[in-house]
This record gives sequence, C-alpha cells and structure tokens, in this order.
Amino acid sequence: MLAIQVLVAIVSVQASGASKDKMQHFEPTWESLRQARTPEWFRDAKFGIWAHWGPQSVPEMGDWYARHMYGDRPELDTWEHDLAKAKRAAHDARWGHPSQSGFKEVIHDWKAEKFDPEKLMDLYVRAGAKYFVSMGAHCDNFDLWDSKFQPWNATKVGPKQNILSMWAQAARKRGLHFGVSIHNNWAWRWWWTASQSDTTGPLKGVPYDGNLTLADGKGKWWEGLDPRQLYLRPRTPAESLSDDQADPIFVNNFKDRVEDVVDRYRPDLIYFDWSTLPFRQTGLDIAAHYYNQSAKWNGGVAKAVMNVKVLPDIDRTACVLDVERGQTTGIEKWPYQTDTCFGDWFYNKGIKYKTATQVIHMLADVVSKNGTLLLNVPLHPTGEID
Repeated sequence: MLAIQVLVAIVSVQASGASKDKMQHFEPTWESLRQARTPEWFRDAKFGIWAHWGPQSVPEMGDWYARHMYGDRPELDTWEHDLAKAKRAAHDARWGHPSQSGFKEVIHDWKAEKFDPEKLMDLYVRAGAKYFVSMGAHCDNFDLWDSKFQPWNATKVGPKQNILSMWAQAARKRGLHFGVSIHNNWAWRWWWTASQSDTTGPLKGVPYDGNLTLADGKGKWWEGLDPRQLYLRPRTPAESLSDDQADPIFVNNFKDRVEDVVDRYRPDLIYFDWSTLPFRQTGLDIAAHYYNQSAKWNGGVAKAVMNVKVLPDIDRTACVLDVERGQTTGIEKWPYQTDTCFGDWFYNKGIKYKTATQVIHMLADVVSKNGTLLLNVPLHPTGEID
C-alpha cells in the first residue's frame, strides 16, 4: 500500500511539472496572439444573451444618447442631426440646460429599482442561451462594476449596485459562460461635446458641464466626484478625431480598467466595440494579459474569447471576429459571432421589435455558417423587459 501511495505521489508531481511546462504564454504581439484558438465552449455555444444596458436607457430614446444630448453639432454626420436635435430637446425638457444638468444627471437618475438578475437569467436559460454578456462600460465612460480606476461607477452613482457582479453570479450559478463588453475606448471621441456650448439661442457660449471641475461640486449631489473623470478634459473636435490622439492618461486608465475586470471577474469573453484591438500596443498588452490569465485559470490553456469587428484572415485565431447587426455571405472557416438586437441597443420606447421568426431565421443562418448569435435584450431603466 505504501509503495502505491509513493507511486501516486510521484506521478502527481510529474503531472504537475508537465502542466507547468505546457502552460501557454502570450506576448503582446500579433504573432504571439495567433497561438490562441477559439475554445470549444464558444464553438458549441451557438446562442448568447447580451444586456447592453446602462444609464443611457433612462431617457428611453435608444442608443448614443450621451453623444447626442449636447445638441446638433455641425461636426456630426448627416444622419445624426435629427437624432441630436430630438435628444437635446428631450433633455432640456426633462433635466434642463446641459451647462448644469448634463449626462451626469442622467446617470444619477438611473436607479435599476426592479432589477432582478436571477429572474432574468432563468428566462435566458429557458430561451436556450449558453453564455451571457454584461455591459462593462459603454462609450459614456461609466463603469458598471466597483471599478478601482473610475469613480463614476454603478456602485457609487445611480443604482449603487455592482451590476456586473450581479449578472456574473446569476449566469455562473446556472452554468452559463460569462462575458463583458467594453466600449469606453470611444469616450475620447465622444465626450468632446460635453465641453462645448450652444452656438445659438439665449445661452449661446455658456459652457456645458464637461467644463466643470471637482471644486464645482461642493454642496451638490455629485460632491467629491470630478466631472472630468467622466467626460475627460475639455478639447476641440479636431483633437478627438482618432484614438491615436487620445491622452496617454486616458489610454492607461482604459487599460487599467479592462485588466481590473479581467483579474477580478475572470470573464470567459471580452467584447471590444472597435475594428481592432484598441489603442494599438495597449490593446495587444491587454489581450496578452487576458489570455495569460485565462491559461492560469484553465490548467495552462487559454479558453478566452476576445471579440473585435475587423480581422484579416491571418489574425482570425488571435481574436474572434464579431459582425455587428449583419450576416456573412457564406460558411466561415473560423468561428465568428454576430451580435444583434431585437430593438435598439439601449431601451427605446418608440421602436418596433423584430419578431421571433426573424430572430430564429437569423440564428439558423448564423449557426449554419460556423457562427454564434449574441442577442441583446433591451432592458427598461428599471431593469425590466417590456
């Protein structure tokens, strides 16, 4: 018996050493990241549910409210003008002029008072979902977890709950894989609007609330919070034309926040709302960190999925292609994801929803082409479904 125990111990030590020798390791280069392979769990999943949900649901006017609410800017694309005019008018009527009551007031009014992730997750499991994705941070630069690097987060403002953690617990309790979508790399391009002013009208030239500082909050509900940590520093539209012009402080903060999510919540999937990895080398650094952490969590093999929107064939093993609101023309050699919504990305009380038949047809098409469908279910600001 003793001899058998010794033999088992030796084999265990050898196995342990072998697993360490085989531990995958990724460097922050495309060449190294191409070692990655799409994990089996994702290839088999076929259908996931996404909660593209946050404070921009409060006005009930759909996506991009934060960008458009500061008004019709001459720099906006043509299709955005009418959206911006409507959202600015609605904002003025409900919250007042954005020189004082800007997007931070929209955040303040997001209470999620009827949010029940356990009930919702039961529904999603019955619908057939095999993975669930929570919003982490949208382009509004607001974090939905107890962020170490962004005080403007859901545990301090608005719901005062750790929305991301609540989703993660509910999903994993039911055996679903858990993902997080990250969009706030767009904040540098979006939030120059908050530091502008009206170009016409009675308050022409009065700066919007993106020009406020920490000191201006004394005696107000947002005392102790710096608006410039939400909106970033005041800047011109020309400074916001590309990621390459973003301040290093913002870029480093973005990296810290993504890695905070990775290290603390161990997501199975990270979704980047960008054509490639954000901020060039910084994106590569994040990807290598994420895959190396995943390898540690999974016995030496990275089982993580990282979505981006545009990928050359050579990089289709490094990341998983995401096709937003679209379908491919044929069967794909590599697994991919289509993400879509049966309404607007954020709750929009005026939109007509897709029918169940339309969604099922899309699911069948995507799966038949080696894809997985991620379906956003729009949530009312209270946390309920229509």
